[in-house]
Amino acid sequence: MGTEIKKLGLSSVKSASEIEKACLVTAWSEKQIRETLANENAIYLTAFLDGKICGIISAYCVCFEAEIINFAVLPEMRKKGVGTALISALLAELKKRSAEAVTLEVACGNESAKAIYIKNGFTETG
Repeated sequence: MGTEIKKLGLSSVKSASEIEKACLVTAWSEKQIRETLANENAIYLTAFLDGKICGIISAYCVCFEAEIINFAVLPEMRKKGVGTALISALLAELKKRSAEAVTLEVACGNESAKAIYIKNGFTETG
């Protein structure tokens, strides 16, 4: 079974929050994730591999510009195409919303994050 990407549903908010806490220094709480789902400018996608939620990506899209906010894949699920599937699905959704530019921030030392973004067509600007 391959990676399946879905919009985050309320039933998966707790799992999404747990993935963020396991992977991100500044993880969102369940409350913050629920609030994001209510924002029409927000996109929050989840990845399932073999039926198990294993990754998340979120972004805001306003006035033809988008910013990726959070992106995480459980360590044991990395190098299986999950991250690339999430980025691809997000970019497709942003294209539907007429986003002309997509930005994000990556910590200077986070080489694995930089590598996956570069692999998926992003360029480093600062």
